[in-house]
Amino acid sequence: MDEGLLTLVKIVMAVLLLPVLWACGVVFHGHILSFPGEFDEFFLWGMFGFLMLFLFFYQFDGVYEFGQKIMTSIFQFMFPIGRIFVRIIPFYLTVILLVYCAVVNLLGVKVSDHYFMFFAGFAFTMHVILTAQDLQQQEKAFIKPAYLFMMVIVTVFMIFVTVLLFDLVFMKFTFPEFFKQLSDETWANYSRVGEFMMFGR
Repeated sequence: MDEGLLTLVKIVMAVLLLPVLWACGVVFHGHILSFPGEFDEFFLWGMFGFLMLFLFFYQFDGVYEFGQKIMTSIFQFMFPIGRIFVRIIPFYLTVILLVYCAVVNLLGVKVSDHYFMFFAGFAFTMHVILTAQDLQQQEKAFIKPAYLFMMVIVTVFMIFVTVLLFDLVFMKFTFPEFFKQLSDETWANYSRVGEFMMFGR
């Protein structure tokens, strides 16, 4: 396929998937707010904490690369498909939530719940931002169609993985409900876009 045509296809696909990404973000935010106690606040504060540190103090490149190397070694037998898993499964978030699950559900210790949620939000945001930065750097063109397309896919599936990890932590299977809400919100987004294109409002 001609390179110019392939670039155009990637851009169109990325744009067509933007309503899915937006819906995923909206539904995931609502999902976080359904966490018990003050877990939602600490998760969101963790996201905010990472953004402040990343913007003003430290970029965490070495920390991110270390985690990616471990994930690469875990999934190396599946390459090149394994590259997708390395992107969509956040190493630090997975470790934090698995340790939290063991501490709370196996050891019965609940004293540090809020700290785990804070660092879960921190790790989640770190993976999204540094994965975006990494994908951007890999594509040298001024217009980055592969980055746009891959970032939409990676973010959506990473949120799926995160919801499943939280289901494990809270011992609830909420993913079907999350997926239904995502489907409804996505359909509503496409409907709004369609109406705007047809009627100009």
